Amino acid sequence: PPALATGVQPVASPGRGGPAPAVPAPVVAQPVACDQRLQRLGLDRLQGRWRHSLGLGLFTVSGRVLLFDNGMRLRIDLDDAAGSLQVAGWRPAFELSGPDKVVWQSEDKRCAWLREASGQ
Repeated sequence: PPALATGVQPVASPGRGGPAPAVPAPVVAQPVACDQRLQRLGLDRLQGRWRHSLGLGLFTVSGRVLLFDNGMRLRIDLDDAAGSLQVAGWRPAFELSGPDKVVWQSEDKRCAWLREASGQ
């Protein structure tokens, strides 16, 4: 049945001629929408093992967390103003990137993540 203007949906009542009293429709939590936007903006492309071009070493991306071999942790966030992913103020330039390289930009600076082979 179509949703009512109030945001509640009628539920059919078994064995009766009409709908049962209206019950509130489930509410989707905000983090799910944020996660969907992150995926659409390329979060899935960043998963896995990388080497940083500025000499920060090797790291692994799991979900929204970068864990460097030296113990440093960073988080991938959603920059609403730019409509982009960001890590510590750096945004991915996917148009300059490829499957084994992600170029990042911050103002007039650039760096890259280079994908490590799975056996290393």
